Amino acid sequence: MTIAAKPSILEQLAAIVGAANVSADPAVLEKYSRDQSLTPARKPHFVAKPKNVEEIQAIVKLANQLLVPVVPFSSAPTSRAPPSRTREASWLTSVA
Repeated sequence: MTIAAKPSILEQLAAIVGAANVSADPAVLEKYSRDQSLTPARKPHFVAKPKNVEEIQAIVKLANQLLVPVVPFSSAPTSRAPPSRTREASWLTSVA
């Protein structure tokens, strides 16, 4: 079973950041599939929007338990592109 096919992961992320702050919706994943780098677009399996350090820590702990990479994404304007998603399975964590 693939990472995306495990609904319990989505439920676990929702328990951390709240259901309104996590998504596996294809339209949302598409929005977060690109950055300013020249690497090809890659959709994450989930997008989580933590509100504080404690939620970020909980997401990282969960990802470590499941051996899934987390890719940070910031809405802050910058001339540097955020890290690219280089693995097949990944979560994107949007930090405002």
